[in-house]
Amino acid sequence: MDLNGIELNEPGDIVNGFALHFSRAYRTSTTSPPLLFGWFPSFGVGLITEADVLSSIAKLKKDDCIPGVMVRECAAVLTRPLVALYTLIVNRSFFPSAWKVAKVIPIFKQGDRKSITLLDL
Repeated sequence: MDLNGIELNEPGDIVNGFALHFSRAYRTSTTSPPLLFGWFPSFGVGLITEADVLSSIAKLKKDDCIPGVMVRECAAVLTRPLVALYTLIVNRSFFPSAWKVAKVIPIFKQGDRKSITLLDL
């Protein structure tokens, strides 16, 4: 891999190269979010309904751990607990850490496949 003409061979250097290149895709805030419900930051999300959950379940495709078809088949049983869970998350302004993990797949545009700068999110 290379970044701006600098060859990166060590795994740590490659990871840092990707982090540097894709740092434009996110920004770090130095200010605190607005507070709601005491010291909890606000998500700014409205009421979550059973219709919202059912609509989202209907759009599921393939998940990392639970197949979408399984969730869709169990929608009648899962909807109320999911509404309660999401409502609690919004009301408490607490997003579980495990849900913050994401799989980012850079998309190759064109040119030299080893050049990090030719990848996009």
